[in-house]
Amino acid sequence: LKEHFLLARATADVQRSEQAVDFYGEAITTADQKETPFLSIHDSNTSGLTGPLDGPNGAWYALTKGSGLTQKTGPSLGSFGHGSKAPFASSKFRTIFYLTSIEKDDGNQETRFQGKSTLQSYATKSGEMTQGTGFYGDPERCQPLLDDGIPAWSKNLRLSRTADLGTSIIIPGAIWDEQSTDSVTITAIAN
Repeated sequence: LKEHFLLARATADVQRSEQAVDFYGEAITTADQKETPFLSIHDSNTSGLTGPLDGPNGAWYALTKGSGLTQKTGPSLGSFGHGSKAPFASSKFRTIFYLTSIEKDDGNQETRFQGKSTLQSYATKSGEMTQGTGFYGDPERCQPLLDDGIPAWSKNLRLSRTADLGTSIIIPGAIWDEQSTDSVTITAIAN
């Protein structure tokens, strides 16, 4: 991520966007630290993020790739697919990792892992402008990593809380500290 932060900061500097320059400066400083704080939220006894990997329907696609998409029906509350943006505000990196364990139609379990960053568009070293969204996973078609291809640290993090089906949202560079845990927990459960 650091190389992307450096390029985004350079673009923000050209734009004279002091707030963006400061944001990317802090992201770079945090990335340079020996340890990075993470906030992880795990649910269990749910169906996880089901549906096809490449959309357009299903909870997986709506959360990881969609914009303004929702899969909620009936009495479910929500923000018409825009609530998925909220966790990015909790990351000094504007980056989220999603890890979900689901039961497929054939009865087998599948685990999926995808990272997503929402930065600004920036000029690459060759001068080409990028999109503002980047993904971490299998580089073929920006697909998630599956099962054995998933980093052990993320699977271990989830297993430290639950082995059940469900989803973990892992936020690197978390702005929250241990003193914020109670208020973050209450807010996450309420919303």
